[in-house]
Amino acid sequence: MIPSDFGFDAKSVDIPKNISKRFNKDLSHISYSRLKQTPETQKWTYADFINPIKSRCIEFARFIINNYKDKMSKGELSRWENLLESKT
Repeated sequence: MIPSDFGFDAKSVDIPKNISKRFNKDLSHISYSRLKQTPETQKWTYADFINPIKSRCIEFARFIINNYKDKMSKGELSRWENLLESKT
């Protein structure tokens, strides 16, 4: 299942192009360019890509709570609310 299965609109996450490009090359593709990384250039600035992803996940959790709370058990709703509270 993906978020759009619940009616949550697909939307690009605003990750800086240089981070997105590096993510694709270093983690998603086996390429020779990743071998040129030094210990210093290998370091990731996690906030550059984690914060936009986290923000979108928070939007999704709020969407689920607001649109599906009447269809959830109390336990499931509580888990969604606890997840949202722990991330905000």
